[in-house]
Amino acid sequence: MASKEKVTKSKHKKTKFQDHWLVDPILKLCTEKDITNETLARCLYCQKSILAENYLEHVASSFHSLRIPEGHKPIISKISQEEEKLNSTVMKSYLNSEFSKRQLELMILQFVIQNNLAFELGSRLGEFLRSLKPEHMHQMKNISLSAKKMNSIVTQCMKPALEEKNLEVLKENKFSLLLDLATDCSGCSQLCVLARYYEDGEIKQNFLKNVEVKESITGEKIFKYVEENVLLNQVSIWKNLVALSTDNGSNFAGGGIGF
Repeated sequence: MASKEKVTKSKHKKTKFQDHWLVDPILKLCTEKDITNETLARCLYCQKSILAENYLEHVASSFHSLRIPEGHKPIISKISQEEEKLNSTVMKSYLNSEFSKRQLELMILQFVIQNNLAFELGSRLGEFLRSLKPEHMHQMKNISLSAKKMNSIVTQCMKPALEEKNLEVLKENKFSLLLDLATDCSGCSQLCVLARYYEDGEIKQNFLKNVEVKESITGEKIFKYVEENVLLNQVSIWKNLVALSTDNGSNFAGGGIGF
């Protein structure tokens, strides 16, 4: 008997409260955020919380119109003399927001394509932009990040912290080392060291260190570089090393070196 196919239903992504409602000339009179749920909008006239995706439809309804306070009616009448105009104002606010959102999405997509980046970066860029505060936005025009400056920041600030974090992970997990040697344009040999380990149900790989090797390369020397410059002579890390992966270079092929 053939097994039944499981049909996976895509989850409906609920609309979040739109901050621009709080500056709309009509919506701001009756709207506030629901502090308990970002997908709800609080209607002050009706004293109820409504799904954000249905909120504009609610404001345009007769149910809502009948609950407009007398003190607000003269204000609303200056903006809208008829219910159609009210609907038009609400829809204009909604459409302007949708247009701005789509425009920004297209700008992000254009940036990703022009710089030959992975499409997965799109959602991450969206999350990053949402995390920016108003004071950050004001400083955007003052930002200057050349390749040289970014390299300096990574080398002096981020690299030591990342290396330390990666080594801490190896104290808790069995791992294998991946080694490779390459010669840069200046003629110096560079030893690249990566670690591969299993954590949280998946295989992960971290870059540990790139070490410049200035002397003649032997298997014993490579061992010393890894021991002293990468794993920092820490017994708690060495005890978790279970395997070594290299290419067929003669420097890695010797026996009895210690690996």
